[in-house]
Amino acid sequence: MDMRFGICTTFDKIGLLEKLGYDYLEASIQSIAFLSDGEFEQVKERIDASKLKVEAFNVLLPGDLKVVGPEADEGRLVDYLCGAFARAKALGAEIVVFGSGGARKRPENFPEEEAMQQLYRVARIMAECAAPFGITVVSEPLNRGETNTVNSLAAGYVLAEAAAHPNFQLLADIYHMALENEGPEEITKYGDRLRHVHIANPKGRVYPLEEGEFDYRSYLKALQAAGYDARISVEAGTEDMETDGAKALALLQSLWG
Repeated sequence: MDMRFGICTTFDKIGLLEKLGYDYLEASIQSIAFLSDGEFEQVKERIDASKLKVEAFNVLLPGDLKVVGPEADEGRLVDYLCGAFARAKALGAEIVVFGSGGARKRPENFPEEEAMQQLYRVARIMAECAAPFGITVVSEPLNRGETNTVNSLAAGYVLAEAAAHPNFQLLADIYHMALENEGPEEITKYGDRLRHVHIANPKGRVYPLEEGEFDYRSYLKALQAAGYDARISVEAGTEDMETDGAKALALLQSLWG
């Protein structure tokens, strides 16, 4: 497929994204997981009225749904995932991002190896829950300021390997990579499992607007070299989505082309 560009935002912005020329919207899955059936139908009507779909979702787990440590509850996890994935699919989801730094944070003094074994099992559970809906879950390595497990593409790759399931793969977030001093070469190393990408200007986590503000080109070229051709979502803050969204799309299209 040709590269598709989207923005991580709320459902009410789907008309603006369509106007700006984006290909899809990426939303928080928690924004639909806890809605009543009636409330969810209102969201679905809004999405159905647009040419765009919500092809990706993020913020998978609530912070109190622990998957690492003594409070981990697999039964609650499965129940939550089944309902959340069903609703995500109804809105067009193909990708769901497993970032959820709070849910996967290893408690102090909890053994690291035990924590990783829990995550390996969780990855498998997520894949098995997602598969019937045709959804791929992608592990998002986060910087160490946000969580203390899976902080690099290498660690995310190991998690995907441990899941050993086609419906659990890897995400590259260029913002987190920059904060962890991971260069574009890491994308080349682990690109065979990449299924989704997030991007932001690492200086302030704002929209990417100009080529000179960060070496976006090297990371995008690494994606191309790895054969990646799916989606790139802008995951960043802005005070003017219409202006910055237009600039970001123009920049990404130029760099990709």
